[in-house]
Amino acid sequence: MGRKPTVESVEKRAQEGIHRDIRGIYDVKAVENENGGVDLSWGIHEELEVWRMTCLSKTVVFTDRYEWSTKEIVRAYSGKHVVESDFRILKDKVLVPLKPVNVRKDGRIRAHVFLCVMALLLFRYAAWHVSLVWALKP
Repeated sequence: MGRKPTVESVEKRAQEGIHRDIRGIYDVKAVENENGGVDLSWGIHEELEVWRMTCLSKTVVFTDRYEWSTKEIVRAYSGKHVVESDFRILKDKVLVPLKPVNVRKDGRIRAHVFLCVMALLLFRYAAWHVSLVWALKP
């Protein structure tokens, strides 16, 4: 049958069931009842919940482009997914395999990276050309 749960173990298990990012919002309390069992009660800190909801999805962007407008900064930041997808392509084994190279000379490593970046440029140019051809088809 096993041991009876303790107040500490019940509180710990209840906290583990809440995602760690939002544990502070919940107030979990375990108390021993008169039958020797453990009762669990919980509640929500409403002030913390409101504060968290107002802070969600805000990103601070630092830039040294003082001459840019806010729209230009946001547009440049929003375009970062293109660069990130290019890095994913560079890690792809089929398209452009840029994995650790087993060579000892720096010149050969540089040559391998150069060829991978050139392959990426060629891949992007071919994708652009195909999309242009498809756009012009009647």
